[in-house]
Amino acid sequence: RGTIHYWRSEDQYEVDFILDESIAIEVKGTSRLSKEDFKGMRALQAENSMRLHIIVSNEPVSRDVDGIRVMPWQIFLKDLWSGSLT
Repeated sequence: RGTIHYWRSEDQYEVDFILDESIAIEVKGTSRLSKEDFKGMRALQAENSMRLHIIVSNEPVSRDVDGIRVMPWQIFLKDLWSGSLT
């Protein structure tokens, strides 16, 4: 059975979900991510080795930004439930 928790750095950066100690997920309600929206995930990247770093948002198109996968929430949920989130 998998685990789920959140992550917080000593500097108080946060990531919403850590799944099975290998997938980091940050959820943002915006349709246009700003530099600020990446701060928690970048802090986690600097401290830990995760297999995937994902920001789920209302942006309409998937893209990769410096090892962080940005995904529209609809695609994220489809991939999550189908087991193809890799």
